[in-house]
Amino acid sequence: MAIQFLNSLDVNGATQLDGELNVGVNDTGHDVRFYGATSGKYLMWDQSADTLIVVADLSLHGPITLGTDDTGHDVTF
Repeated sequence: MAIQFLNSLDVNGATQLDGELNVGVNDTGHDVRFYGATSGKYLMWDQSADTLIVVADLSLHGPITLGTDDTGHDVTF
């Protein structure tokens, strides 16, 4: 079996992954973006800030708990 190193990969069609997916050198992580139908909308994991960023209209379905270990905190807008 030959090993091939890629600097880019395009997958057109359905893809299934069974198991872990690690992004980054030695699992240290890199920014990961998931784009929607419009190029200006995406969900991004910013590894340097350890933050999840959503740039899109957001619709949440189901309960939302804020706080550590489901302790909850007040939220002010």
